[in-house]
Amino acid sequence: MTPEQHLADVQRRFDEFVDFVITSGPPTPPWTFGDARALFAPGFDIAAELVDALVSSAKVAVDEAAATDFKRQAAALPAQFGFFAETIIAHWKRNPGKAPQRPPIDLGKFPTERPTFEASLIDRSSITPEQLRQAREVQKQAPGDLGRIIQDLGFASEREIASARAASLGLQYIDLTRLIVAPDAAARVPAYICRQYTIVPIRFDGKSTPNKLTIAVADIQTSMGGIDEVRLLSRSQITPVLAAAGDICAAIERTYGPPPQ
Repeated sequence: MTPEQHLADVQRRFDEFVDFVITSGPPTPPWTFGDARALFAPGFDIAAELVDALVSSAKVAVDEAAATDFKRQAAALPAQFGFFAETIIAHWKRNPGKAPQRPPIDLGKFPTERPTFEASLIDRSSITPEQLRQAREVQKQAPGDLGRIIQDLGFASEREIASARAASLGLQYIDLTRLIVAPDAAARVPAYICRQYTIVPIRFDGKSTPNKLTIAVADIQTSMGGIDEVRLLSRSQITPVLAAAGDICAAIERTYGPPPQ
């Protein structure tokens, strides 16, 4: 089975599970939140398989735009499905015996109306259109990441670039200088993985089913391997958020100490 066929198969099973949940309604009363969350456990497994399939498709995609879109979908899916599950359960609690007639979000379609990275920078007054033009001219002469070029030119800070990139990807931006890494989150990810992929765990929820772990990443595309490793090691649903690379490195050192010599 090719990666494209595998992706289509997993997407079909994922859609079927969503349809099943919507049409079947809540567990037999009286039910608890634990009972309801247990119904979603197979869905989280399929969602994790779908993330893997999207990552595999990204690796073999010939078109760079398609590969980027596959990676964006993979990064967004865990948070989207988690939101879907919590919304459905809340609906069941407010309306006993009634199943929702339609999903609160369309999990089969990923938003494309988000502003581009460049537009986000300009909208936030991080750079001017003229500075963007200059950065693109530099990129023509020395191809590379536009965000890094803008930062190297001194037009925008690393945090401004990370925030704009998060907006363009539909991810949350986290200022790690104002956040303390939760010890139970740090205990689930080895320091060497954090340093290898420039990621840091920040929150852990062991009361949900499955467990939920939020990790901050500097670059969603280069961090996909790390996200996958963390998901397997922690046995948790992973929600990625974006943060500045320098802030992540500082958070890693605060949390785990300096690297071994």
